[in-house]
Amino acid sequence: MENFQYCVWASPSQGHPWHGYITNVPAHLTIQSHIADKDEADQLARRCSGEAVSVCLSRKIYQSSSNSFHALVCDVKCVETGPAWWPPGAHVSFAYKYDTPFTLDDIEEYQHVVDKLPCLAKLEAIYVAKATGHFREWT
Repeated sequence: MENFQYCVWASPSQGHPWHGYITNVPAHLTIQSHIADKDEADQLARRCSGEAVSVCLSRKIYQSSSNSFHALVCDVKCVETGPAWWPPGAHVSFAYKYDTPFTLDDIEEYQHVVDKLPCLAKLEAIYVAKATGHFREWT
């Protein structure tokens, strides 16, 4: 299992249609992952907090894999000039699984889902998540 340690995430408000696709994991853009120290993650989250960031979903879903952790993701871009903390490869995930990669049928199924979602979101919440163990246990 991939151990992402402490992460700083940016998410749309609760109830946004991007949420609800991964059990126990809200829709989010990872500002930074693999932070070993919670205090360091908290400090980064405070530095990134402030204005909401308007983003647009690319609508093209693809698979990303690392250490037998597989995700179906869509890139996102800032509608206006991005904040200083904007990460390279910014994306939002819509499905996770371990060991076996997603099939082409899985990718096509999620592509249909993404095609129906609104393109725009405001990333309003910046917070720290502990992403160790199975994703259903992340907090």
